[in-house]
Amino acid sequence: MLISTEEGKPLYEKLGFRRVDVVHKFLCENFIHNPFDCLAKFTLEHFQADDFQKVRELDAAAFGDQRSIFLRNRIKQSKQCMVVKNKYNENVGFGLSIQGSMNLIIGPIVAPDHKIAVTLVNALAFNHRGHLRIDVPSSHPNFMKFLNQCGFVKVNEPPIMLENSAIMPSRNQELYGIAAQVFG
Repeated sequence: MLISTEEGKPLYEKLGFRRVDVVHKFLCENFIHNPFDCLAKFTLEHFQADDFQKVRELDAAAFGDQRSIFLRNRIKQSKQCMVVKNKYNENVGFGLSIQGSMNLIIGPIVAPDHKIAVTLVNALAFNHRGHLRIDVPSSHPNFMKFLNQCGFVKVNEPPIMLENSAIMPSRNQELYGIAAQVFG
């Protein structure tokens, strides 16, 4: 599986890859904080080392594959890593922000619904001075509406391509923002 550029798509097709979906690339120059009030049932906390096992499990179910080493490294690189916990103190979501050369990259975002995903984006983008970027799977139109309300603009829809399969891996629809196009 890979996320291609339009320019690279013909090459990947020659190699046997097929377009199965797209990812929606959003950029933002001026973030407008637009909170949902959903923290009555949940708490938002900074990641602690003992959160890792549950974050890994949530990521595997949302992404469709295990990527423990990648997650450990990405968390170390992060500007922020936030976790969402329910009233039983169980981790039900998480989000990261990574400072890139041009943008603060938001993702992955894993959440049980778009309101929790919104809460994570608000927390990760709050008080950031500079450009933001998030790449969103197609299955979240309400989340994409929220991004537009916060100043994000969709700039591209790069194709998701698979080799030896015509369907995406099994996912639970809780992946609201991918880590980055290069990583998925």
